[in-house]
Amino acid sequence: MKMRKIIKSKKGDISAPIITVLLIIASIAIATIVIAWMYGMGSTVSKQGNLVILGNPVIQATGSNSYTLYITLKNAGNVAVTINSIQIKVSATSVIQTTSINPTNTIDTGSTVSLTVTFTSTTPLPPQVNGLLITSAGIIPFSAISQ
Repeated sequence: MKMRKIIKSKKGDISAPIITVLLIIASIAIATIVIAWMYGMGSTVSKQGNLVILGNPVIQATGSNSYTLYITLKNAGNVAVTINSIQIKVSATSVIQTTSINPTNTIDTGSTVSLTVTFTSTTPLPPQVNGLLITSAGIIPFSAISQ
């Protein structure tokens, strides 16, 4: 039985130090990209309004088909928030959208504002009404007790 010698060629192989250097360069490049992304996200996230609903919103009847929503909001963010509209769902098929907001539709940073929103509905309101605040900081769902 004859034994054959297997000869491995070293030609074309990459040496271990070169592989190590390439891995270090790739790791530094990936870390730089991740840090740049996190820095960009951090500065974007830090400049946002954040509305918080204080207490329980209430809707009171002010006439036969007239109602007023009372809601208190606090801007806990660091940018003023504009309320574009308020949607009030009075039934499964009826949604009222209003843009008439008193006293203002802009809430400054750190401010607390008690808003009153008057609307009409021919549909009687259920004991609990769901709604949406459409704002520059996003859409905020709420529920109000109907009195």
